[in-house]
Amino acid sequence: MKKRNNLFFLVAMVIAATWSAAWAAPPAAAPSFVIPSGLPTAGDTFTYSRTGKADPFRPFIDLTVDRKKLEEEMKKKKALLESTLPLISMPIESFRLVGIAGNETKRVAIVVDPTGRFYPLTVGMIIGENRSKIVSILEKKIILEERATGRGGKARRVEWVLKSAEDEGKP
Repeated sequence: MKKRNNLFFLVAMVIAATWSAAWAAPPAAAPSFVIPSGLPTAGDTFTYSRTGKADPFRPFIDLTVDRKKLEEEMKKKKALLESTLPLISMPIESFRLVGIAGNETKRVAIVVDPTGRFYPLTVGMIIGENRSKIVSILEKKIILEERATGRGGKARRVEWVLKSAEDEGKP
């Protein structure tokens, strides 16, 4: 208890000494400033001329994107994704070749899935669960390339031939 009283007394003395020193000090004199010549004074007015200068508040990137165009692009992307999603979610064996249209330079193949939906295929598209790539479209068949890992973990090329319904019974 005696230690606590001594500590309280010491703190009270420090506070009293600080207050008395603060009240006893004379007020500090205001600093005197000398305005150098050539600097503008309070009576001068400043005018800014924008001629020949870029607007500092204008963004570098044009942010005026037409919302309608953006929404249309998003709808197209969503429709494309929805239309190609079944192509990569089913095995290759589940698709049946219905027809091939075009000439020797550019051909489009039409396949049908088990649910009866038709899909147009072109060279370079991905189809099947194993992500087979369409290498070429011939007159009566589609040649696919699939990257599969063989012995030793090396990648090897596997070719699938997707035939039409007429050719499925033939060897």
